[in-house]
Amino acid sequence: MRLALLSVVLILAGVAYCGDLPTGLPSDKEGSVEPVKGLSLRLHWLGVVRYRAASGDWEPALCPNGDLLTADQWSYAPDNLLDPNLTMQAAYLLANSSFGRFHIRALLDFMKYDTGPVDELFIEFSPFKKPKHSKFLSLRVGQFLLPFTHRQTQFPYELLRPTYSQIVRYISLNGRALREPAIMAFGHLSLLGMRLDYKGFMSNGETQNSLRDSDNKKAFGLRCDITPPKKWFYKLKIRNFRVGFGFMDAGGMDLGTLYPVQTKFIQRQRWCADITIRGRIFGKTYNLYAGYIAGSEDLKWFDTQKSVWILERNRGLEGAVAELAIWLWQDRKINPTRVPVEDLRWRPYGLALVLWWDTFSLTNYRLRQETGMYRRPRINLAAGIVWDIKWFVKLQAFIEHYDFGLYYGGKYMGLDDYGKWRITLQLAFVTF
Repeated sequence: MRLALLSVVLILAGVAYCGDLPTGLPSDKEGSVEPVKGLSLRLHWLGVVRYRAASGDWEPALCPNGDLLTADQWSYAPDNLLDPNLTMQAAYLLANSSFGRFHIRALLDFMKYDTGPVDELFIEFSPFKKPKHSKFLSLRVGQFLLPFTHRQTQFPYELLRPTYSQIVRYISLNGRALREPAIMAFGHLSLLGMRLDYKGFMSNGETQNSLRDSDNKKAFGLRCDITPPKKWFYKLKIRNFRVGFGFMDAGGMDLGTLYPVQTKFIQRQRWCADITIRGRIFGKTYNLYAGYIAGSEDLKWFDTQKSVWILERNRGLEGAVAELAIWLWQDRKINPTRVPVEDLRWRPYGLALVLWWDTFSLTNYRLRQETGMYRRPRINLAAGIVWDIKWFVKLQAFIEHYDFGLYYGGKYMGLDDYGKWRITLQLAFVTF
């Protein structure tokens, strides 16, 4: 609490005495320091202060067997909210360095206690010396964000809406498996006037900061993005158009005591498709993202009531999300391409209205026993405002409605369309 209040005071003081980002600000490369000749180094501190209040107990996290986490299982669900609270949600240290053809990146979050502070730590390089050849193939080795979905798993995820979608939280074990130690090959090429980006990876299929391999099966995946030429959509006032596809075989995994229900995954497969469109309508810039994720998994979990292992084959899961951001006002003093933090350059700056729709459906064994139904979607609706006070300070306010449906309480309780509300206020900032 004290740390959060202190952060708010420091940021407000910074807003009072610092100016906007001029369009002529030096780029990342020019503004970096060189502790050793030929070695560039760029350091940034990023933080997030969050206040949340909900209508009663808020239980968004699922156990792998389909149960919702309850109030006494707080440690298993960082997003649980039982009482209104003000917290320091994240404190990032982002470091980027380059030396010749080699690039190194480190991302530390000192507020992450369940998996340790290291989010990313990797080195990437191309086996080719000439830039015209290196664009076709580069390699990345270390711990990094696995390439599966597009918008939902970019750092920092606080840019627009302050959370991941339901299905992303589920398949990533509530954020513990978004990043893993892995090796990845990536690059891009031109095909019929279109740009094709690809990323292929292999890992142990475990959690973040874990080098173990609980079942000796490797996880692998492939992500492809296609970007057509801008002239194709010029008359529609669309500036950027991108469509992507992904596949992941996450293999098996023994969760052990990671969740209160002892669970072992035998096989996990996921695939996704998504689209991003940015353009102008009625004189305003908009950004539309829509994505769909589906999958199947074989698993077994221990039923403590019957003292037996329950085996589920080909259990299906699917989820969809749509996010629309409309910039009601753009700050023309800020050129996004000149922002020092490269991860913050993808969107305009100003005042944006954000609308969100998110649904998730998981085959539920206990729901089947009680009702004869396999699935019941959980729906999340949200609306919010994102205000870039300065380029380095952003204020977000969101109101959400969750329809827990038949999933509420982990077991079917005869309550359909059971919903709750939540309010989130968030201040995100960058310091140097």
